[in-house]
Amino acid sequence: FPSHDILLLSGAIFICSLAFGQKKLGKGELPEHIRLEFEKEFFKAAKEKMLGDYPEAIEDFKKAAEINPNDANTQFQLSQLYLATKKIKEAEDAAHKAVELDNKNFWYKTQLAEVYKNQKRFTEAAKLNVLIYETGEQNPQNLYCLIQDRKSTRLNSSH
Repeated sequence: FPSHDILLLSGAIFICSLAFGQKKLGKGELPEHIRLEFEKEFFKAAKEKMLGDYPEAIEDFKKAAEINPNDANTQFQLSQLYLATKKIKEAEDAAHKAVELDNKNFWYKTQLAEVYKNQKRFTEAAKLNVLIYETGEQNPQNLYCLIQDRKSTRLNSSH
């Protein structure tokens, strides 16, 4: 086939796939109607969080997580809200899930370290911050956290 014919053929195939709704979804991709429902709940929850209605935000983020359990950002948001409302075990579970879903994200790992600090698990928080720093995820805030965590670990181990 000449290149012009290949272009026409591929365009026809594309149009047919749209017309018959046979779009193949990529790994982890949600169908359009589910993605829209997820986004509706997620943005509703984000609005409630900004307005300071943490209990409502938690409920809405939980709904979003039910729709898409593989969204790491939803778990991260839940962890932040649980920590703010002193639900430490839930904060840890959500932070672990966020890191599990996206273990390259600096903020998700930093949130988990923050949960550890709230649980007075300073050694684990320090180890996590060292790991973040050593893997090249340097950030001035992380360096500060690393120094603070090492100070906390030394202070708590001397008692």
